[in-house]
Parts: sequence; structure tokens; C-alpha cells
Amino acid sequence: IMDNLPFRCPEIGGQLIQNFTLIDKTVKLGAIDISSDRQRYRSRTAITGARLETATRDIPQAIETVTRQVLDDQQVYRLSETFRNVSGVNDAGGWNSIIIRGFELNYRNYLVNGQRGYLYSEDYSPALPNVESIEVLKGPSSVLFGDGGLGGIVNIITKKPLETAHYSINALYGSWNTLRVQADATGPLTEDKTLLYRFNIGFENGNSFIDRFQTTNITIAPVLTWRPSAQTSLTAEFTYLFDNRTINYLPGIPVINGNPLAAPTNLAAWGADANFNARNIQAQVAFKHGFNENLTLNVLLNYSNINTSAIAYGLYAARPDNLGNITLVRQVFDMLAPAYVANVFVNGKFETGAVKHSVVAGVDGNIYNGDYPKGFQYQTVPQRFNINNPQYPPIDVSRLTNDQYETFNTFNRTTTYGVYVQDLVEITEQFKLLAALRWDNYSFLFFDDYGSNGEFRDTSTINNVIIPRIGLVYQPAEWLSLYAGYSQGFSPQSSNNSAAGGPFPPERGNQIEVGAKGDFFDGQLGASIAVYQITKQNVLTSDPNDTAGIRRLATGEARSQGAEFTLTGNLTDNWNVSANLALNETIVTQSTIAEEIGRIFGNAPAAQGSIWTTYRLDDGVLKGLRIGGGYRFVGERVPRAGSSVNLPAYTLFNALISYPIERFTISVNVDNITDQRYIIGGFSNTYVYPGAPRNFRINLGYTF
Repeated sequence: IMDNLPFRCPEIGGQLIQNFTLIDKTVKLGAIDISSDRQRYRSRTAITGARLETATRDIPQAIETVTRQVLDDQQVYRLSETFRNVSGVNDAGGWNSIIIRGFELNYRNYLVNGQRGYLYSEDYSPALPNVESIEVLKGPSSVLFGDGGLGGIVNIITKKPLETAHYSINALYGSWNTLRVQADATGPLTEDKTLLYRFNIGFENGNSFIDRFQTTNITIAPVLTWRPSAQTSLTAEFTYLFDNRTINYLPGIPVINGNPLAAPTNLAAWGADANFNARNIQAQVAFKHGFNENLTLNVLLNYSNINTSAIAYGLYAARPDNLGNITLVRQVFDMLAPAYVANVFVNGKFETGAVKHSVVAGVDGNIYNGDYPKGFQYQTVPQRFNINNPQYPPIDVSRLTNDQYETFNTFNRTTTYGVYVQDLVEITEQFKLLAALRWDNYSFLFFDDYGSNGEFRDTSTINNVIIPRIGLVYQPAEWLSLYAGYSQGFSPQSSNNSAAGGPFPPERGNQIEVGAKGDFFDGQLGASIAVYQITKQNVLTSDPNDTAGIRRLATGEARSQGAEFTLTGNLTDNWNVSANLALNETIVTQSTIAEEIGRIFGNAPAAQGSIWTTYRLDDGVLKGLRIGGGYRFVGERVPRAGSSVNLPAYTLFNALISYPIERFTISVNVDNITDQRYIIGGFSNTYVYPGAPRNFRINLGYTF
């Protein structure tokens, strides 16, 4: 406020008195601020490591971010395509299965804006038209997010509204008649910019390198942010996904005489009636209020519902005979999966003497229902399928019997709630301590009408699970962080069937990790190295006293240990790079089957790495031209522990060329330039998942 400021007017020799009142309209952007860092290859902050926007150098645990710029440069459309840019992460193929540090993620390891979203089915990898970045936290993360796989967690950060109006549209055409259209619009809805919006839409229609496979999907994602004051914001997001495809997940190709590459890569091993439909929704609300500069309340609410219908086919234990005939198993099911998630937590800052504290304390709860109102039907198809001469006559349903497995109604409910507290302590400018503790309750209810065997209920409840996390960071220089950390986690068993000996205690695990993180070229380039060991207990193994081979015991143990190196950012303003290398050994360390001990875990390569780099010309007649390329290597693997099948190592080369013409940009990407045949992964000795041959994508973008 400026009052009674005198201004002298020389023409009349008098004095003008004018009162001014400056209205404070400063608005704190918080989570909706998209910094210039995020427009490049490196993000120096993340929310996943500590449940608050924190410099990654202050977190005593490996965390990597794939920014929107990387996604755009590689023309990435689906989540599974992003992980080539993250060290120690590989796709196992099929079922949206991702391996981090040797251990497989499950559906509870995927977050949306720091919340469990349950938007995405396990059957397929989601499209990303409304995604700003992907954060991957390595190792157990139960202390902040509850139960989940022990290899790591994936946090999908969606695009948020901006104060400045921005509009873009992209149209892409690629191999196998793939057509994609994406549009993005954002800006203020009111003159004072207290109400902002963003609207993203994505459409895809196309075929695949797999014969007879076709997909059509639509993503619609509106977002509104209301900021009534500088201290308060409310963001509401809604996402609608529609997906219609020939089959929900590809059944893979059969392994023939131990050779995973013997069958044709393009083999479509399913019946003529295969079909899959998904209509999934998610509504998410994030409320934030700062009582003062030291205390902030956060409320996160989420509702999602997965609604799918499928007629699918699997190979399972089928092995081709000498003529190439195999047996297919037909699956029929509908699924409704509503989920409710709530998180309430506070961020507080205070000092005790010279020591500074940044505290996160909160409670969360999750309810996830899986309802199969028509049950499951797993049926052996009597007609043999020939892989050398595939035929797709109509399936005679009257000849099918539910000989594999049949239920008339299946319902399960998972309920979790927890209380947690975490303190990031700045002891001195050089030393930081991160300490956290969580109490968690988990319950699982399963109801099933199992054919003529009658009803049974399985309930597994875990009370008073205590999860700690502690780490120390030493920063001897502004550009260098050295850290050591210890964290624990737990993951409920995928099956608690009483006939198999359940309910079982959850898998428990811990990670010890040491590493270093460095900033170079004024923070534009980041490098990190991490060495870790993860031990997982209560792995299910066979009961040696059960001759039928049905019962299990939670006495197994597995160990993952390795090292990772990453280099991400900008070597110059024009030169971007993302590179990583990972070495890993994941083995069985305890089992009721002696010969399993020491065996390599499935889909866990001993070595893998990639590099992707782009360069932009700023002078001459080709000013604005961007060229880039990449290399991806994945070492030998086995599809499951103890498997006699080896999945061969593979290398892929990719390339990019892009050129702007005023507001237009045309980009051409070519993947797998050498057209190498390769296997992504698998879970059985009898079938595996092939990778895509050489393919191209041409994208035309317009920004206004």
C-alpha cells in the first residue's frame, strides 16, 4: 500500500496528491508450475521420494524422472515404452508387466499424482496423452504409499493447467496403419486467473505386427484448478478411457523345442470370437491450503472404476506337436472394479535450534473391489490350432466344456489404511537425515462359487505392520550428494486360497542402498550411481509333503543386488542426453526345492542399458533441425526361475529427425532400425512375448 505520495507538476508549479492501493494478487503455483527443467530431459525435483516436492539430491534413494520432452522426442504413446529410459527397468511383455531391480510390479505399484489410481488394468499398457512426466522410485516404498511390490513404484504425473493460454494438436501416422491424434488446450477461464483449465484428448486406431490384431482407444482428460487465494487451491481431474481391441493381452508365441524364436513373430494364436472392451473412469481431487508458510494441509481423494468385458485366449501349457498343432484355452469374463482412495496429510516446517525439519504426517485408506458378476470360464478349445497354417473358423460354443476352471460369481475386496510420519532433517548444510515410520493394516476378502465344490471364503488380515525407512545424505559440495539408505516394504500374496494352504503372510522385504548424485553444467546435467541389495521373504514355494503339488508354503526367499548408473540432462542448450546402465543378479536364496536355490529369477537380465540423445541446429538454412538416436541393450534372461529356456540378448537402434516450419513441426521416428527379432520376456517355458520389428512414425504437430 502506497499512501500520500507527492508528485510535483512543473507546468503549473503545484503539487498533486494521489493515493495508490496495490492489491496483492500473488499466486503461488505450487504443483501446477511447469518449470523450464521439465521442458528438457532432466527434472531436479520429484514428489514420489518424500510425498512433497523435494530436490532429488536430498532423497537417500534412487529416483528417476522421464520428462514430457523425452516422451515427445521418442513419440511415446504408451506407458510400457517409457521404461527404456530408466535404469534397471524392463518390460516382461504381456499383462502390462514391468520388472524393477529384478522384481515384478503389480497393479498396486502404479500411482497417479501420488495416489493409487486403479485406473489402468493389468491387461494392457495405458496411453499417455495427458501425462507430464513419469517418476520411478527404486526399491520398497511402503512407508509412504502402503503395500506394493518391492522393486519400486511408478508415479504418473498428469498435465496441470497453466496461467498462459497454450494450444497444440498432433497427428501421427505409422506402421501397421496406425493413426493417432492428440490435442492439448490450457489457460485461464477468468481474468484474474483464479480459475484455470486444461483439456487433453487422445485417439488411436491401428493394427499391429501381430496378425489380426486391431485396436481403437480414446482418452479424454479435463482438469480444473480453482485458486480462491494465494494460500488455497483445488484441482479436480477426470479421466475417461475407452479401449476396444481384438484381445485384451497378446497370448504370445509358443516355445518350440526350447527355441523361443522358432514360431512366427506375427502369430495370432486365438479364436475368431476374441474381443475386449474397456470403459474406465477416474475422478481425482487435490485440495491444498497453507495456514502459513510453515504448515500446509493436503487432501487427496480418488474414485476409479474399471469396467471390462473379454473373450480371450491363452497358450498356457500347450506345446506344439510335430505338425505344429497346439491347444488353446478360451477365457470369458466381465469385470467391475470400483476403487476409493483417500489421503490426508500435512507438510510442516520448524526448527529445533540450528536443525531444520520438513515433516510429512498423514493417514490414508484404500478400498478396491474386484467383481466378476458372470464369474470365470476357462475352457479347452477342442479344435487344434496350427501355428504353421492358422485358421480362424467360428468357435462352436456348444462343444466347449468348462474343464479348466469355472466360477459363477467371484468377488474380492482389498482394504488398507495406514498412518505415517516422515521427517527430512537438515542437521547442517552438508548433512540431511530422512527418517520415516508407518503403521499399516491390510485385509483381503475373497468370495467364490467354485463349480460343484461349493462356496468358500478366504480372509487374510494383517494387523500392526510396522514399516521403517531411514537414510543419510552428505553433500560435501553444492554439486555432489552422497547417500545411504535403508527401507522396508510388504506386498500381500497374489493368492490366499485355503486349498493351497492359505491365507499366507505377505511378502516382506528390505533394501540397503548407497549411492551418489551429481549436478554438472550449472545443474543442467545430472549423474547418479547406486549400489543396492533387496531381500524378499515369504515367497511362496511348493509344500514337499503334498504329493498333489497344490499346497504352498511361505518359506521362500529371493535376493536382488546390483548397481545402476544414469546420466540425464543437457550437455549444452542444444544437446540433450539420457543414458543408463544396470547390472543385476536376482536369485532364489531359500526354497523347499533344493535345486531352485541359486537359480536366476525370471525376466531379470544380468545387464541392460540404453542411451538416447538429440541435437538441435541453431544456425544456417537448417536452423531448428533436430536429429537424434538411441541404443537399447538387454542381456540374456529366463522366463521364470529354474527355466530351461533362455531368452536371447538383444540390441535395438532407434532414430529421430524433426524440423519446425513456423508453428508446425514434422517429426519422423524409426525404431528397431536393424529389424532384429527379439523376445521381450515371458512367464513360462511354453510361451513368450515377441518384440516389434522395424517400424516408423511420422508426426505433424501444430502449436498456437
